[in-house]
Amino acid sequence: MSGGKGKCLGILFGSLSYTVIDKIIIALKRNSLINDAVKGIILIVVILIQVAGPQFKQRMEMLKSRKREEG
Repeated sequence: MSGGKGKCLGILFGSLSYTVIDKIIIALKRNSLINDAVKGIILIVVILIQVAGPQFKQRMEMLKSRKREEG
C-alpha cells in the first residue's frame, strides 16, 4: 500500500521464513490449515510492528527528553 518500500533482502527473508514454517509444520505432521493460520498471524504481527514501531520509538524519545529537562 505504500508503493515499493520493501527491500530485496526483506523479501528474501520473508520467503525463506515462510518456507521454514512450512517445513516445520510438515515435519510435525500437523494439519495444513494450521500452516495458513500461523503464516497469517506472523503477517499480522509484522505489520503491527512496522506500524506501531516508529510511533513507540517517537514516544520513548519524547519521554527521555522530558526527563532530561526535569532532571
